[in-house]
Amino acid sequence: MNIQFLEDIGGDLIPKLNKRYINQDVGFEGLTQYPPSLDGSEKVILEKNFPNKTRKLVQGVLKKQYRHIDKSEKVLRNLEKLVDESTFTVCTGQQLHPLMGPLFFATKILDTIKLAQRLSAEKPNYHFVPVFWMAGEDHDFEEINTFKLYNESFRWDDMQGGAVGRYDCSSLMPIIEKIEQRIDNTENNQIMMQLIRNAYQSADRLDHAMQILLNNVFGDLGLLVLNPDDTDLKELFYPIAQKEMEKALVQNSILPLKSHFKNHRIKWQLNPREINLFKLGKTSRSLIKKEGTFLPADISPNAALRPIYQELILPNVVYVAGPSELNYWLQLGAVFLSMEIQMPIVFPRQINYFVSSNKWNKLGQMVELAELMTYNREELLENIMALNNTQTTKIQYIVEQLVENISDYEKELRNMLKFDGKLNKNWAKFQQHIKILEKNIRQTYLSQSSLNQYDKTILKFKEQSFNNKKMVERETHIIDRFDWLMWAKQYYDLQNQQYFGKHFVLNLS
Repeated sequence: MNIQFLEDIGGDLIPKLNKRYINQDVGFEGLTQYPPSLDGSEKVILEKNFPNKTRKLVQGVLKKQYRHIDKSEKVLRNLEKLVDESTFTVCTGQQLHPLMGPLFFATKILDTIKLAQRLSAEKPNYHFVPVFWMAGEDHDFEEINTFKLYNESFRWDDMQGGAVGRYDCSSLMPIIEKIEQRIDNTENNQIMMQLIRNAYQSADRLDHAMQILLNNVFGDLGLLVLNPDDTDLKELFYPIAQKEMEKALVQNSILPLKSHFKNHRIKWQLNPREINLFKLGKTSRSLIKKEGTFLPADISPNAALRPIYQELILPNVVYVAGPSELNYWLQLGAVFLSMEIQMPIVFPRQINYFVSSNKWNKLGQMVELAELMTYNREELLENIMALNNTQTTKIQYIVEQLVENISDYEKELRNMLKFDGKLNKNWAKFQQHIKILEKNIRQTYLSQSSLNQYDKTILKFKEQSFNNKKMVERETHIIDRFDWLMWAKQYYDLQNQQYFGKHFVLNLS
């Protein structure tokens, strides 16, 4: 197995939001408290005034949650270090999928662990602990109860109601037994099924089983798994919940941003309610619609308040976010400000692609070519032809000069004339026509050009392996790639400074 880390984050395989956010395009500045760069981690640390009382509380909660779980030396060390003022966390979170879930669930955790390792190596005066936040209070059972494995669908048919983390997970055992009969009897598969059985036979609830399972798989790398559905932690959050019920802080903070998001074409992901809280019952999770008195343990934050809860109880420096998470974190800067809680650096998780070594070897293992694979078909075709054809390069140069010259002419004209409304409007139309012309020139050239066999192979490879609809990390269950995960854990555990900061990862197997 092998991994290629790619510098280039352009291309259609990388979510546009990620690219615009990483580049801090116009409209993104100031949406988060800190830009998406590790260079700002020292600033986050120096500005963080995290109460020691909260450190002790969180340590106590974790020790209680881990009391019947076998702990590695690294987990024990990280638990003890939590109360030190020089210790900080790197956090990620996810819904509780049965038996772990899609492959990105694991790669996201590995990103978090590796980032904590890198920060610890670069800043020896501090200690960084990787933390996984279990989002067990979500109630959309239909989002997690079906998964594919070995081209077969498995469905957990046991709707119990309420927060899914509180579900009795004993009804998953028949599915586990069916998987055991289905998988190949390899050494890693035996290890995996033993870890899964150990977790689900030892626990009464889905969140407890997930905490044991993630510790079994990632505990040797020092990962702490936190279950926030805890009475002591909820009591710390309760004053925030009361403010939300009394003053609608989230809605009042977020809604003024709506026009900004629209003007800069940023997706409006969160539509905040007047009260962004749920009341948890034994088999229910219902919206709180008016101010009232509730037990802290019965209060549950929705997606708008969950990050606030998280940053309230963790000395967090970085949050590793998936594409949809990043979208709603961008809306929350004003909420953090209104609640006087520090925001972490929000960093997008890696985008992972998985390709067989045989296919890769046919293309000569060109890293440059893999970077081109992140682009759409037309851009890829234009680039690979430019590698072998001087005419392509010349046409690209002519088009670039055309656009550049028009831009220069505009500057001169604007220095000489004051553009009125009519001239501005007509110039905008002219620029739009230039863009259309530029695109037509490229398309005409590509349609009139012939491809050699190697170029045809490259295009076929793109269509077969580098397609957003064929994302292995989203469509494949962790169990199906457990061999890769066991290998990747060892690789990620190395102090490989090359790893972090690349946003596209090519995994060869």
